[in-house]
Amino acid sequence: MKKLPIALCTVLTMLLLSSFSACSERTPNGVTVTFDTGFSDVVTEPVFLDGSEKYMPDEPFKVGYTFDGWYYDAAYTRKFSATDGFTRDTTLYAKWTERIPDLPDSGPTEEVDEAGVHYLLSGETYTVVSYDGTATDLVLPSTHNGKQVTKIKSGAFTGSLAESVYIPEAVTEIENNAFSGAYYISALSVPPSHPSFSTKDGILYSKDGTVLLCVPRNNRTEFALPDAVTSIGAYALARCKCTLSFGKNSSCLRLGNYALAAFDGKVILSNNISELLKNAFTGATCEIVFENSGLTALDMGDFDGYNGGKLVLPANIDSIQSHAFENCTADVSFESGSKLTAVSSYAFANFAGNLTLPDSVNSVENYAFRGAKATAKITFSTKKSQVTLSKDAFALCNAVVEYVE
Repeated sequence: MKKLPIALCTVLTMLLLSSFSACSERTPNGVTVTFDTGFSDVVTEPVFLDGSEKYMPDEPFKVGYTFDGWYYDAAYTRKFSATDGFTRDTTLYAKWTERIPDLPDSGPTEEVDEAGVHYLLSGETYTVVSYDGTATDLVLPSTHNGKQVTKIKSGAFTGSLAESVYIPEAVTEIENNAFSGAYYISALSVPPSHPSFSTKDGILYSKDGTVLLCVPRNNRTEFALPDAVTSIGAYALARCKCTLSFGKNSSCLRLGNYALAAFDGKVILSNNISELLKNAFTGATCEIVFENSGLTALDMGDFDGYNGGKLVLPANIDSIQSHAFENCTADVSFESGSKLTAVSSYAFANFAGNLTLPDSVNSVENYAFRGAKATAKITFSTKKSQVTLSKDAFALCNAVVEYVE
């Protein structure tokens, strides 16, 4: 703000850098205005008014406080104004208001029992949030501090030493990914009377056995999905290492989100599997074999980060959604007679493997191969003139791209 001059006793209101002066009745030697901030570490220098142009000092500052103006008395009954005139030496007192910061809600305090099970209280029930005990065979309690334990949080057993976990009837909710990070776990169990879950051979299912919920990481090397299972839940086989197969009479129709994330082993998909939900095989290193597959589409992120070697996609697939093969390092090709005609936007973004597209592909959408790595090779089974390429189909692409001559 520009400093404005002011004549003696002229009334002019200003903010901060306001001029102020002594009135004509001032003493011959002038008037001194002293500022008492109330804090030894906050100093505002006095101002001597001798008739020349003078200005109010900057507002004082104190961490944790808000300055509320200058007053003529320490009781703050009469507030100073820059338009006031002075006839004698005066002390002005700073008024402050202490600022009380809004502290974030830290939430409930984590509690731990003698076994090393950690809990958080939510309302009137507890949730298991982690386990750092030494017991390998863990029996979860039904209650803690007189309240029921009803839930197991995602990632609760990540890095734990548990090899088996018994889940009581009181626990009716288990979040996705609760056990997939437990490297030593081989068995889960529930009582036959459990209202929400069932187990068989250490594997967790829904109560009616139609949804596969969790195969413990070290449960087995081969797993034939029971015919009664109609869907595989999110993270159900995440980080497992085994051979997964579907029987001829399997009724399983879909794989849930992240169902086989980071899966290492082999998967033989039957013709009943008609839907892969988002990120079904993200980060997986497994071998995937499609046997008379009924799949017609791949969802977003289904093979994001997949690096399981060779992957031959079924001919029935006619749609590949965005990011389906992002960061994939595998060799991807298609069965003869493929129905795929277009490569969607971002479908192979940051692709780093080898891709051979079928001769049915006649268009490539914007950013379909955006950021493909220098290690990637993209081969079209048609002439370039037969493919409609969007302007930015290969934006930031460093891959080798080849067409039929």
